[in-house]
Amino acid sequence: MGRLYVFYQLIFLGWILLGSSACARKVIESSKGTGQILNRDIVSWSQPVLIHDKLIIDQEVVIYPGTYVETTSTGKVIFSKPVSIIGQHQVFDEKVNIEFKDGALSVINPVWFGARGYDTQDDTKAFKKTFELVSQLSNPVRIEIPIGKFILSEQIIVDQSLDRRIPIHIQGISNSYNGVSGSSLVWAGGEGNSIFLLKNLSNTLIENLDFGAEVGHYVKHNLELRPFVNQLAIVKCSFSGCAGEGSSNINLNEGNNLQVSEIIFENCTFRGAKGKEKNTYHAVTGGWANTKNFYFSHCSFGPYAHEAIRITTTDILVVEGCTFFENDVDISCETCKSLLQSDYSENSNAFFKGTASANFNATTLINNQFIGNPTEGFVIRDGSGTLILLNNNFGAGNYLPDLNRIRWEETEFNTIYSVGNVYKNSTNDQPPFYNRYNKPFNKEYFESIGDLGGVLGEGKKRLKNNTANK
Repeated sequence: MGRLYVFYQLIFLGWILLGSSACARKVIESSKGTGQILNRDIVSWSQPVLIHDKLIIDQEVVIYPGTYVETTSTGKVIFSKPVSIIGQHQVFDEKVNIEFKDGALSVINPVWFGARGYDTQDDTKAFKKTFELVSQLSNPVRIEIPIGKFILSEQIIVDQSLDRRIPIHIQGISNSYNGVSGSSLVWAGGEGNSIFLLKNLSNTLIENLDFGAEVGHYVKHNLELRPFVNQLAIVKCSFSGCAGEGSSNINLNEGNNLQVSEIIFENCTFRGAKGKEKNTYHAVTGGWANTKNFYFSHCSFGPYAHEAIRITTTDILVVEGCTFFENDVDISCETCKSLLQSDYSENSNAFFKGTASANFNATTLINNQFIGNPTEGFVIRDGSGTLILLNNNFGAGNYLPDLNRIRWEETEFNTIYSVGNVYKNSTNDQPPFYNRYNKPFNKEYFESIGDLGGVLGEGKKRLKNNTANK
């Protein structure tokens, strides 16, 4: 590969006294010395470096723009002390053989390995190299992704070892309103894939990123979580570009009962697609046995051809302060303990859907507003267990003639407590609760206190509670 040119500059930083401009500096250059252990305070690189053999650097390193570190097939560079890289420039060859010892690297950037983000160049190799190095680190690290449109055509695997699961922080500088003009990761590969596959992670944060796809390209999932993942927070991210059968922006270990748990979503935007050619089925899907405990706060969902949030089983599901629009069903949780609070839904076909189950379920809806077009007049299509409804507005403010009723499993173990709710166009004396056979609910299995029905503009009607009907 030619001669080895290694340029080492040693900088000794002295105290700069008030009024003094002097600073001691010594520069050392070496074109030999591969394999040696250097014994200086700081190494400064600002020229191309080609490594033929193993080079161990046992002092702090500062890498400036203009550096390009490359290794031959027999070369390797090992950093044992902290490394500081200045600027947003490529300083490593994408195939470079490097190793960072414990504490040597706390921030890493795919631009350092050739990612560009400002043209149509495929950035996959640079991202793969970045996350390959992250998986080898023994200390927590932050992956910093600049503003730019980074093109990916192959799946990126983020995988720590099961026994250590080192925390990582994947951070964009900022997400964007349109999903492509912030720190944006854009798929340009084949269909049926996931852009990112996450495994063996704990106490991990993903924030300020756009996940999407080029026009004419679709993925099955933006993010796919597989065992083992716990305590993952996804904050201020946007998701789009998913389509096809079973598609969802985020797959929470669907079909697998090993641990993916304590997943938190905050201030995220989920963009689906509904059309003749391509539909996005769900925003988030999964949940089974030990895949559980999901929290959504102040997120936006829509439009989706099926359920926006579709959870099979979870101990805890909390959806709070979220907005839904133009979904077939906003939230579906088959066997769950769910709290849905202060959510707003517009032009969807239903707000909630559960299933009949012998397990104990408890669903609580507090202070939600639904202004939509309920299929068959059911704002809640199905469910079982205890249903608590408090101060919800089902349909008031919508001048369409749709009914807003509740369909629920009817047994002594499936009871409904409804207080202070509005059920638009429910004109019957009996509160609008129906069993799974579309028959009025047995008056022994519900309590309705202070609920209102009637047609907006034609007066409101206080619905009778079950005690009065006995």
